[in-house]
Amino acid sequence: LIAFYPTLASLQFDVEGNLVMFPVMLLFFSYLEYEKVKRKNARFLWQVLAGLGLGIAIISKYNAIYIVVVLALYSLIKSRWDLKKSFNDLFLVYLVGFVIFLCQVLAAIASTPHWFDILFNMGTGTIKYFRQRFSLMPLGMLILWSTPLLFGFYLTSFSKLKKKVLIFLIWITLAVFYYTFVQAYGAFDRYLMNIIPAMAILGGFYIAKVDLKKQQVVFGSILFFIFTLFLFIINCLPMKSVARLPELYFNELKSFNFNFLFTYTSSSGPTFGVNFATIFWSFLFGFGCLFVYLILSQRGKNPARNVSKNLASWFFVGFLSISLAFNVFLVSEYLFHPTGVDVSEVKWKMINYVRGNNLDYPIYTNDQGMEWYFDNFYLWNTEKTVGFGDSEVGERFYPKLAIENIKQKGGTIALLYWPPLPEGSPAWEVIKPCHLNKQFYSKNVLVGEIYLC
Repeated sequence: LIAFYPTLASLQFDVEGNLVMFPVMLLFFSYLEYEKVKRKNARFLWQVLAGLGLGIAIISKYNAIYIVVVLALYSLIKSRWDLKKSFNDLFLVYLVGFVIFLCQVLAAIASTPHWFDILFNMGTGTIKYFRQRFSLMPLGMLILWSTPLLFGFYLTSFSKLKKKVLIFLIWITLAVFYYTFVQAYGAFDRYLMNIIPAMAILGGFYIAKVDLKKQQVVFGSILFFIFTLFLFIINCLPMKSVARLPELYFNELKSFNFNFLFTYTSSSGPTFGVNFATIFWSFLFGFGCLFVYLILSQRGKNPARNVSKNLASWFFVGFLSISLAFNVFLVSEYLFHPTGVDVSEVKWKMINYVRGNNLDYPIYTNDQGMEWYFDNFYLWNTEKTVGFGDSEVGERFYPKLAIENIKQKGGTIALLYWPPLPEGSPAWEVIKPCHLNKQFYSKNVLVGEIYLC
């Protein structure tokens, strides 16, 4: 309930955190129920429900296609590579899923002559997503967004593999593999959200296996409060403002500077950032305790080494307390911003300022959220709003449309300085012919500006 990644998913302005996640959960839940029941009619019903989950998930977002392989691999491993048994288990599931997909195709054909483009060129086009064949970005984002709390239990499942968690382990692993080697492009923070249930279930499974003593609970509670306070104090300290570019982050790390702004946000939803030192110390201590726990608990299987096993449980408490503290810190900053800047509040102030002072349209902005509030149909209409890039650097990102519209029509620029804009940002070219009208701050940090053109 206090994990950061599920909280992020619940506030996403897209389908991955809700519409796609539900049928994926329906698929795996129904299939696991199918495996448990013995009555023929009940097994048939669970197969149909699993097929419904499969079909709805895929037509909701095509990148959910990898779950077909997850189910097949799980069934083969569970049946000890008995192809006939796996075929009998999965045929109806896949058939129902295919029928649902076929119904979508037929409905599209019947409704519009442009059915092919609608079905196979959604968003920015499927071809674009397969240009890059390898990327470590999905794994890196998963570790950062799931934090040591959820990702740590995923690592634990390799060391303490049980049959009950096999399907969840395959579910997570194949998702990471798919986005690393197949579809290595896109908003991975959103695409990987449908594995959150699997990570949470793994966490619950292993937490239930640990029997903590009273003194360990007290120790864990004290450590949790101390480390939570420690993180908030670090986030209050002055930090270097760094644009949201991976190469700039790596430059800071190579200089052993951890005291810089890290924009801990996603492609949609509230925006926030934290001092990278909070991430560094949480990951160092959290994963450190976890690795010591895994090493000692393996030794503890030897009856002569019960001391190691008892000591391992203390390190598990350390891992759990530190990881929970980090998640409470992130959720607090994400929702309430007690020590960080409140970007969402500044956005509302900028929007209300433009409307309240009847400033001229069109509105030029580098933030799609503000663009949507000014015009819900901004993607298909440039009369009211025109967007331009900010963190994308290079000639191919030159904001030609925005600059030409400013020269012809004038208007108002709502420039968001969050994340901090890098040198060479297209935004600097956009504001050149205009003059500053008002600045907006949060906790003494410049977050936004209004320009009149």
